[in-house]
Amino acid sequence: METVHKPTRNPIRIAAAAWRLVRDLSRTEDATLVEMTFMKSRMLRKYARWNEAARALRADPRTRDAFERRPRLGAIDIEALSRLPVGTLGQVFGAHLTANGLNPYIFEPIEDHSDGDYVMGHLLETHDVWHIVTGLSTDVPGEFAIVAFYAAQTGLTTSSMLLTIGFANTTLFAPDELRARMNGVAKGWTLGVRAQPLFGTDWNSLWGVPLREIRARFGLSDATDTGNGIRAVA
Repeated sequence: METVHKPTRNPIRIAAAAWRLVRDLSRTEDATLVEMTFMKSRMLRKYARWNEAARALRADPRTRDAFERRPRLGAIDIEALSRLPVGTLGQVFGAHLTANGLNPYIFEPIEDHSDGDYVMGHLLETHDVWHIVTGLSTDVPGEFAIVAFYAAQTGLTTSSMLLTIGFANTTLFAPDELRARMNGVAKGWTLGVRAQPLFGTDWNSLWGVPLREIRARFGLSDATDTGNGIRAVA
């Protein structure tokens, strides 16, 4: 398991990465650097409100036991997942990672020293699983949608930070994309409000379950594709 990016404390490097990201939302490396800084910086963590989000999730009877079980995704054998029966969560997830050249270890793993740390670590490593389960694509409108889905399900202000960067890009460099991106936000938010919480799910125990059954379990059976969509893979 080899990670690609680590956080930095260099404010010039952070600011430069944020500006490059505003100019081009496809810059995954810069998005990683900015997001990790926002998550791990002592000064910025208070604005991310990880501990407050953890308290709210712990108070919710639907997600409370996640803090006792503390499931983590851990190492992923993409080839083994891809060999699972067609249409299962693991097969679709493995095929999605392979087809899009995605690295599930792009973030340095976050150590679990507190409830807030657990929320950070769990959400980061399950990001691409949420894309699969919700049907929200990894293109730009789909990323707007998944961020709105996060906001609806967790209340984390990191969502508003990411949307701020996204809408700065829309205003300055991609005004013609406004409608598609707003549709993504609307769909992601609505989906997140209606669905059962995805947070705290032990996805490792569900790799062999048909994706359609998992979506039904979480109230996502009637989800519509946003962006290019990935649901057709199933």
